[in-house]
Amino acid sequence: ILYGRTIYNSIRKFITFQLTINVAAVSISFIGPFIGIDKPLTITQILWINLVMDTLAAMAFGGEPALMKYMQEKPKTRDENIVSPQMLSSIFTNGLYLTALGLFFLSSAAITGLFRTSPNNIYMFTGFFNLFTFLAIINAFNVRSEGLNIFQNLDKNPGFTKIMALILGIQIAMTFLGGKILRTTPLQLDEWFVVIGLSLTILVVEFMRKLLTR
Repeated sequence: ILYGRTIYNSIRKFITFQLTINVAAVSISFIGPFIGIDKPLTITQILWINLVMDTLAAMAFGGEPALMKYMQEKPKTRDENIVSPQMLSSIFTNGLYLTALGLFFLSSAAITGLFRTSPNNIYMFTGFFNLFTFLAIINAFNVRSEGLNIFQNLDKNPGFTKIMALILGIQIAMTFLGGKILRTTPLQLDEWFVVIGLSLTILVVEFMRKLLTR
């Protein structure tokens, strides 16, 4: 029973993580052209994000520990929806935030001014591609923890940190190696700081959501 409930909760965590990314990616790709941003994410970039997140992230969430608190949960009915109201709250709150932050990043002159100028805005678009992926990685830590402490029980799933570090490493490598295929180019240190700083804001958003919905 304990391990069955653990698997069920792990599946729910992965669904929350993946649907948040999908909501944001679809929303940005749909709204972007209406505000003058053609192809905010290329097809190749979307495929890359889904490929990395689907496979590696599924492995990361699959290693979640069997916690005795799961035994205190009420039995699930056969017709119960696997997507709970709490999951919907997380998906739409963070998905909409990722969308809003992404569109602001792409359309704000203040943000654009923090990146080097180029005829095709390659530096700004590279920054956005990394921002989107970094937000997803950080939100994975938000999703796996039901409490306010994102590091809760993290020591019981050491593979999670290793896989997220691997995703981060691959993403950074693709920034330098992706070239025309992924529409990327190497960024300078100050440009990386912009991406990292904005990515960390998802921690504040999820912290506030958890406080308000507890």
